[in-house]
Amino acid sequence: MTDSNAQTAAWTVGDPGSLFRSSVDTRPLSTSDWERVFAGRLGLALRVRYTRSRRQVVRLEAPARNHERTLRLHFLFADAPAGVQAELVEWVRHPRRRRAASALDAWLETQLANLRAPARRQLLKPKGRVYDLEAIQAEVMAKQLESKLPAQLATWPSITWTRAMRSRTRHSLRLGCFDRAANLIRVHWVLDRELVPRFFVEYVVFHELLHALLGEEAGPHRHHGARFRAQERTWPELDRALAWEREHVDRLIAMARSGPLKRAPATRPWIARLAAWW
Repeated sequence: MTDSNAQTAAWTVGDPGSLFRSSVDTRPLSTSDWERVFAGRLGLALRVRYTRSRRQVVRLEAPARNHERTLRLHFLFADAPAGVQAELVEWVRHPRRRRAASALDAWLETQLANLRAPARRQLLKPKGRVYDLEAIQAEVMAKQLESKLPAQLATWPSITWTRAMRSRTRHSLRLGCFDRAANLIRVHWVLDRELVPRFFVEYVVFHELLHALLGEEAGPHRHHGARFRAQERTWPELDRALAWEREHVDRLIAMARSGPLKRAPATRPWIARLAAWW
């Protein structure tokens, strides 16, 4: 949460060594506001640009030749409260310093979750060649999660296979992910094969549903914190699924790199009759 003293301090744009505004000033912060404060507090000549990127909400780029560095911020930072402003300035001062969970992280997660989900560019495809993800999700929810549905989670996530395309990965493979802004689970297309057992696909779906249920925790391991791991251990076939993953992960990576399976071309009836006649 934002420090109460910071909320009432009279910070204005006019003072180059201060933060941006007082608590009674509600106008959006411009990129020029950010540039002045970085120059005043840090002595840095930064170009600040607003973006709509959800993947990299804060990005400090290396300087181009004969140009200052560029700091790209999600447009949400136009309304950043004082405590968030201060933490951003400290991050720019020491971008490589390991940070504990902070007001900046909590504010960003809340703001991004409240954003309207972007229009999906592809149709959801939960029914694959081998597995139907919607059916698997319904079974997993009924067995493990339906009784834990919190009031704030009005609807469970949609689910789909990722787009089937060749991967460049060499050492790891992200088998599933949960997009909180879109309320959508994506499962890697490489798992839609006969050689992948259903119990493993069920585990991947359960794992991502837990992210939807629990969110991130405080601390350096907030993505998979203690509360997440405790809930994950309730999965009846957890050990079996993890053992299968360890044994087959290299093969999954190789299959992802080789690309999706190609369907055999359909034989036209007249070609078959001609071949039989010859």
